[in-house]
Amino acid sequence: LSVSPSKNVWKCFVCDAKGSVFDFVWKIEKCSFIDAVKKVAEISNYDISNISFFKKNNSEQFTPKQKRILLANERLGKFFHDQLLLLKANAHALNYLKSRGLDEEVIKKFKIGYAVNDKNRTIDFLTNKNNALLNLTPEQQFNEQELLDAGIATVNSKGEILPLLIDRITFPIYDANNNLVAFSGRDLSGKADNKYLHTKATEVFDKSKILYNFNRVNFTNNDDTLIICEGFMDCIAYNRAGYTNCVATMGTQITQNHVYLLKSLKFVKTIILSFDNDNAGTIANINNAKFLIDNGYNVTIANYQDF
Repeated sequence: LSVSPSKNVWKCFVCDAKGSVFDFVWKIEKCSFIDAVKKVAEISNYDISNISFFKKNNSEQFTPKQKRILLANERLGKFFHDQLLLLKANAHALNYLKSRGLDEEVIKKFKIGYAVNDKNRTIDFLTNKNNALLNLTPEQQFNEQELLDAGIATVNSKGEILPLLIDRITFPIYDANNNLVAFSGRDLSGKADNKYLHTKATEVFDKSKILYNFNRVNFTNNDDTLIICEGFMDCIAYNRAGYTNCVATMGTQITQNHVYLLKSLKFVKTIILSFDNDNAGTIANINNAKFLIDNGYNVTIANYQDF
């Protein structure tokens, strides 16, 4: 290995790899390029907030309104998670997940929760109605407008403020910087029009810019492959099977914004598309494969018919 301090580059004459200090760190650590930059900054005692990218993504750069949305999401995420694991009245939700092969370790890892079958409890908890929860700071209490701004509440035809998610398994959705920006809920009643319901678009959430589980992707070996599937449960199933470098879209289309995220994983060369084995999934696989190939990736499509 040859290092040139004057040129700030290195080259390995065994494998022909070369690049900057950031390239070296992400190749050795098998982390994302963003994490490599953070690691180099930490080692060199450099203030990372001086870099425009991190200014844009640093939580301190969020507006006061955006911070309130994130805070409401964090508090609601813990509420959902506790409702699932701690209350016997919600055992049916926990039993459903166990029937799908998810044990408590997996549930805790992905912070899965349950939105109770009650149109008032969630709103009352977040607004601290009638001061039911003692010792809450003002920052821990939200008004109804803030809940509407966060996309976690909605207004019905009677003008009532209701939680968006009722009687649903909840999946918290994080951005690349590990901020909880939204939720998706899987219906348990069997009566809902939509099996899955996502938080509405907000100032911190746009599903065309988010890949589920992207915040947990961490390459620890020489693999250069990432799996992209269609749903949360599929992504979790891959993780349970040991394929931890898997993300999921919220829909069937991979967007240019998704590609921007993928490009931050500079070592990823091959993408396995694993969308549903139906007509819509097949079309999505083909269209997304063409799009990713145009963006420089090798693409493989999982064929469930082989199993």
